[in-house]
Amino acid sequence: MEGNFLENVWIDSKIIEDCMIGRVANVGKIYGLNSAYEIWDEANNTILNCNDNKEKLNQGFLSLKRAFNVTSMELRKNLGIDNIKYSSKKKTKDFLGDLEYFEIIKTLTLNKYLNLRNLIEHENHSPPSVEDCLSLSEYIWNYIRNTANILNQFTEYISITSNNNKILFEYIIEENNNMYFPHLNVTAFVESKFVSYLYKENSINVEKINLLNKFDLQKEIEFEKESEYIDDLSHIAIKGEILDQDIIAEYIKVLILPEYGGLDDISIQSIFSKV
Repeated sequence: MEGNFLENVWIDSKIIEDCMIGRVANVGKIYGLNSAYEIWDEANNTILNCNDNKEKLNQGFLSLKRAFNVTSMELRKNLGIDNIKYSSKKKTKDFLGDLEYFEIIKTLTLNKYLNLRNLIEHENHSPPSVEDCLSLSEYIWNYIRNTANILNQFTEYISITSNNNKILFEYIIEENNNMYFPHLNVTAFVESKFVSYLYKENSINVEKINLLNKFDLQKEIEFEKESEYIDDLSHIAIKGEILDQDIIAEYIKVLILPEYGGLDDISIQSIFSKV
C-alpha cells in the first residue's frame, strides 16, 4: 500500500443516491449477555423468595447493578458509545447520558435506583418494597433485552454500489487499557469527478487517507473486480477513516433505531445529510 501523503478527501454525497446495498454483515458479539441474564435471574429470584427478609431483599436489589454493569460493558465493547464525543455530549463519563442520546433506554428509573443503591451501601438505608424491587428488576431485564437486540442487529460492514462506484463502511472497535474506541473506516472505489481534495459542501470527509493501487484492491475481497479498472485513471481508490464524531454517532443511530425504517439508500444518506 502506498504511503500517506493526503490528509483528507471529500466524496460527493450524491454518490449515495439510488445506491444498492451490497454486503451487510453483523458479527453478533452478544455472548457476554449470557452472564448478564444469569446474574439478573439470580437477583430476581432472590427478591421473589426473600420472604420479607431485609438482608435477602438487599442482596437481590444490589445484585441487579451487576447485571446492569455486565450489559453496559457489552455495549461499550461492541459499540464504544461512551467514547464518541458528539457535539451535545456534556460529560465525558456520563454513560447514562449516552444511553439517553442513543435512545437505548430511558434512565430516570435507573438514576433513582443508583441513588438509592448508594444510600443502602453507604448509609445503611432500608431497601424499597418487594414490589418496587421487582419493578426495577423488570426494567433491568428490558435493558438487557434491548441491548441483545441491538447487538444482534447492528451492522459492522455496509457495502454500497452506485453505478460504477463502490464504498465499504466498516465499524471497528479498538481496545486500549480496557477502554473501547470506535472507528468508522472507509474503503472507496469512486469516479474521480466525485472526489475533491479541498473542502466541498454536501460531501463525505474521509481522513487519514491511503491511496490504493491495483494490487491493494486485489487484496480486498469487496474490490477484486474493481481492481481491473483502476489503471484507466477514471477512478480513484482510497482507504481512510471518518473522524467526525457526529457522523459516527449518527451512523449508530441509523443502525439501531427502528424509526429509520431499516437500512436503505435514504437512511444511509441521512447519516451524511448534515455534513
